[in-house]
Amino acid sequence: MTTQTQYLNSPTIKEKTRNGLIEFYRFLFALWVVYYHGFFIFKNEYFSHGYIAVEFFFILSGFYLIKSIDKYKEQNLIKGLSTFCWTRLKSLGLPFIIGSIFAIWFMFIEGEVSLLGYLWYIPTMFIVFIVIFILRKYIKNEKIFILLLCLFVSISYIILYVPILQGFGIFRALGGISIGILFSYIKKIDLKYKNINFNLIITLLIFFIILLLAYLPKPNFISEYFLIFLLMPLLIYFTNTLNINCSFLNFLGSLSFGLYAYQCVLRVIEAYFPLEQYLLFIILISIVLIEKLVMYAIKKYKNKQKTGTF
Repeated sequence: MTTQTQYLNSPTIKEKTRNGLIEFYRFLFALWVVYYHGFFIFKNEYFSHGYIAVEFFFILSGFYLIKSIDKYKEQNLIKGLSTFCWTRLKSLGLPFIIGSIFAIWFMFIEGEVSLLGYLWYIPTMFIVFIVIFILRKYIKNEKIFILLLCLFVSISYIILYVPILQGFGIFRALGGISIGILFSYIKKIDLKYKNINFNLIITLLIFFIILLLAYLPKPNFISEYFLIFLLMPLLIYFTNTLNINCSFLNFLGSLSFGLYAYQCVLRVIEAYFPLEQYLLFIILISIVLIEKLVMYAIKKYKNKQKTGTF
């Protein structure tokens, strides 16, 4: 699996292919979602629009998508698409399986019909992946492909503000992933002067502005679209120009999808045992860390089996 196919959710990214800052962003945006859903130590009016954090993951997946798809361009459509989707699905790992089971469980408890609850963005994302894969396969003209992506972005975010269609996450996925792909076409800019790395300075500045806008207690149309259309993709773009590998940040990034997926477990627990926010947060962190320890132990055991050392 390439770097591009791994970044969104995989907890098994090889150390040498990971960008520590990207991993850190994944962790922070996953925490923002947890905060938005109320599974946190505290919650108040600030950082209240955590739903925007999902857009970050759509944009991030789109940014690394095309090179991943092009890996299968020599294969026929059915084989290439099935291999691509299966590889991506496997990268979601145990958190997706457990999260999906508990999401379905919660659906029966509440009697509501939902597409995997908090994990709704996974199936919608895969639908968009399939659409982009097919278009990439058959549209050979790069300019037409880019224009089509621009059309997707425009239509998606216009439709999202039509009241009757606001709950259709497919448009959020299509718009966000398309934005990520468009920014991936921008050639890398290396702004250095002597020992000053301006790419890093710009990255930190964009990140600071995002934090300020995220802090606003009352989001509005302008701040949301400024985050989605410009700041988030620019943050990913400039961070991608940096070569930062930090084991601790990589570890935090590997927790991000677990933080998201295991919220489905908390919903079921909360349905039977109403608990305080801080207890829910402790349970969530505990589940994520236990899962990481179990997967680490399994990996070590398999390595010992391969080498024949016990």
